[in-house]
Amino acid sequence: MVKIARVFGLIGPLVAYTFIGVSIHLNPWFSLEGHALSELGDPRKEYCRYPWFYNIGLEISGVIMALFALGLLPRSRSGIGRLGSTLVLFGSISLSLIGIFPSGTQLHVPVTTSFYLLTPIGLLLMALSQIRRDLLASLSIIVTILSSILFASVPKWHGAAIPELIGAIGISISIWILCLRYLGRDQ
Repeated sequence: MVKIARVFGLIGPLVAYTFIGVSIHLNPWFSLEGHALSELGDPRKEYCRYPWFYNIGLEISGVIMALFALGLLPRSRSGIGRLGSTLVLFGSISLSLIGIFPSGTQLHVPVTTSFYLLTPIGLLLMALSQIRRDLLASLSIIVTILSSILFASVPKWHGAAIPELIGAIGISISIWILCLRYLGRDQ
């Protein structure tokens, strides 16, 4: 399960970025400076082309990332590590739920907020649980913290896409570091 989880962790973010990129390409009205990514999946917007494609992409990548998080649990030997794995699992489920509850629905903001809070906190805890065993895990902590700071300090745009992408990139880099170092080691 650990090797499969590693693969899921490596490809999960790439799947999300592929669906997001194709959705941006299909919707020439979209701009990073003026919109939120979730607008690509808003079925209420008549000008939004193929919102289902964007939403399915989030659902698929959320499932892949949940499988990654489940693979972390057997490797989590400390309470902090298990809590971190569990938070990443709940964050991944929240990512899928963003696709199920697209922009404009009542639960969209809570599930989006859950993803952007639970996932970095979970990754931070995972990295903290490994800091004595692997210095590179501390790099994961730094990347997660820096992405959160950048996410919070980006100038106020008319839309949220840039801070959303900054947060997602920080999450992705942290996941890849954990996959390559933490899941890459023999037990």
